[in-house]
Amino acid sequence: MDVTAVGDRPRASRFTDDGKQLWVSCQDEGTVVVIDPANARMIKRIRIAPPGVPADQVKPVGIRIDRQRRFAYVALGRADRVAVVDAQKLEVTDYLPVGSRVWNLEFAPDQQRLYAANGLSGDISIIDLVQRQVVKTVRVGNSPWGIAVGGVPGRPGSARRYRETNESAAELAGTVPN
Repeated sequence: MDVTAVGDRPRASRFTDDGKQLWVSCQDEGTVVVIDPANARMIKRIRIAPPGVPADQVKPVGIRIDRQRRFAYVALGRADRVAVVDAQKLEVTDYLPVGSRVWNLEFAPDQQRLYAANGLSGDISIIDLVQRQVVKTVRVGNSPWGIAVGGVPGRPGSARRYRETNESAAELAGTVPN
């Protein structure tokens, strides 16, 4: 087993679909580290610094990377933003404002939308990835932490909303359009 130092308080990790990169969020230093798992070496440390947000509020957590490895999306916790990272150049290209304390992210099945779980505001932001903007905010209750997206039996093209809290995971009523 190889061990690769990444940074202070690693919070989440995600392999690219092709397995050629491992992305790790380092919450306490405001970075994302990209690693080559073939040799366990760091490819790049990406500094996350949204304009106008104090550095101590930038807390990278959840990561999602599209299937084509064009873009990665990083939930920034207290910064209330999602960072958009060019996954080829390994550079931040944009910051998308979402609800309060965004912890985790999940793609719609077609990867045209991204769902962001906003823990303190108790909602989910639905982000259109073509427009790169929040198109809807759905109130879901106390402290949503994660999201699971999948097809709903008998409703082609739909996705169920789920919330996860420290106590339990519970299905929510209704559907969110893909």
